[in-house]
Amino acid sequence: MGRQNMFFGGGQYNPKTNGPLERYLETHDGRTSFPLFKGWKHYEMLWDRGYLEPGMSVIRLMWNDGREDEHFLVMGVREIEGMSELQAHAGREGTQDPKRILSEKNCPPWEAHSLNREPTPR
Repeated sequence: MGRQNMFFGGGQYNPKTNGPLERYLETHDGRTSFPLFKGWKHYEMLWDRGYLEPGMSVIRLMWNDGREDEHFLVMGVREIEGMSELQAHAGREGTQDPKRILSEKNCPPWEAHSLNREPTPR
């Protein structure tokens, strides 16, 4: 069993405890707090519902254990771009597959930034 990130302790979005996604995003609006997710299924859900906007939305892997957090610009459902120009929080360089990264066993929870406030389902 791998080491668990103690900072979050399971605080990512869960429909059973947080209710509908829309209600969760009202409270975690990116101003007072950012929405927190875990894994590929949440990314896919946000993409399908139109919240992730190509060229605008960013996901931030929250390592919080001595390793730098990683930022990625969302480019498509299966394409994110490492934001390697950020000095403090660089993502892996180049184009990446979010399904591969977010499905890794040790992948931490991730924040979603700059979500589409008026989403249109895809």
